[in-house]
Amino acid sequence: MVLGVWFFASGGGVASPTPSPSIQAQENVVQILDGSFSPDFIGIGVGDGVTWVNSGLQPHVLYFIDVESPVILPGQEFTRSFENAGNYTYLGEPWSASFKAIVSVVAD
Repeated sequence: MVLGVWFFASGGGVASPTPSPSIQAQENVVQILDGSFSPDFIGIGVGDGVTWVNSGLQPHVLYFIDVESPVILPGQEFTRSFENAGNYTYLGEPWSASFKAIVSVVAD
């Protein structure tokens, strides 16, 4: 029994779990619905990316000031990385006037 206490106290052989990268990536996912985004606001750090998944029934295109996504068919996804801090408003088509959301990128 004393040997077991010494073994764990000395740090011998017990590895602490590390978070899986796929879990982190799941946090930066936006669902494209037919007429809205979920969530419609997401905050990330500089250099991080966001993945949009088309969970709707129609094809969609995302429009940023500097980038336009390809057509995202139902079940497909589009990923974009953000290298500069700032707020990025984007529109979705169809319904672009009311179909908008924001990615807020903050410096670490």
